[in-house]
This record gives sequence, C-alpha cells and structure tokens, in this order.
Amino acid sequence: MEYIYLACAVVDSPQFLGSEPCDRATWLCLIRFCVGQENSGKMPDCREWSDRRWQQIAAVTKAEVERPCDLWRWEGKSLVVWGYPKAQEELHQKRRKYGKAGAKTRWNGNGLNYPKPPSRGGSQPDPPESRPTDCDPEI
Repeated sequence: MEYIYLACAVVDSPQFLGSEPCDRATWLCLIRFCVGQENSGKMPDCREWSDRRWQQIAAVTKAEVERPCDLWRWEGKSLVVWGYPKAQEELHQKRRKYGKAGAKTRWNGNGLNYPKPPSRGGSQPDPPESRPTDCDPEI
C-alpha cells in the first residue's frame, strides 16, 4: 500500500491517547513499516534484530520496541502492531488482483475485442476527395 489509512477512532482510542508521545511516534513508524510490507501488522522473527537493524528497517530503536506498550505486543519472536488497517490491506490486494486479471484479459485477448481508444487529437476531417463542395451538383 502506498498510503497509511488511519481511522479517527484509532487515533482517538484509549490505547493511543493513553500512550507516551515516544510510544506514539514508535507506533507510527511501526505502522508505516508494516503498511509498506503489507504484512497484516505482524513483523515475523524480529525479536533478535540488532538495534542498528531496527533503526535501518523500521526507523525505531530496539529499546523503543522492547518497552511495554498498548500499541504493540510480542508474540514469541514476532511483533504485532495494534491498529493495523487489515481491511484496507485486503481491499488493496483484491483491487490489485482484479486489476491484474482485467489487464490480462484485455491485453492477452481471450477472445474479447475491445474497440480502439479514440485518438487524442479529436476527430479528423474527411479526406478532401470525399468532402462535398459547393460545386458538387448533387448537393
């Protein structure tokens, strides 16, 4: 996904409002990383990452993600980020799938003949020999 979908209900929630500003900033960076990866808000096997790796990959420090917080939790070696927009991820994946199928149908044929799109220059005038003139006796 290219954009982070944050519902007002998420930002107005007790989990977000009750967190420290540093935790809110960390959460936003984690959400940004997860949205870019489309990983449903779960960062697998990241518990053993070094501080430098956390900084390079998710723009947070290891100490920040190891703090107890309502905005994320550890499940074994994986970090689960609260408030991840899973419905938006599913919608984007569905649109991508159907868009790809539509393009394949259109450009690979499959027996369908689509009309040529109109030229950008607008309609072209008739060639001179087929245009009626005032001298034409049939007019």
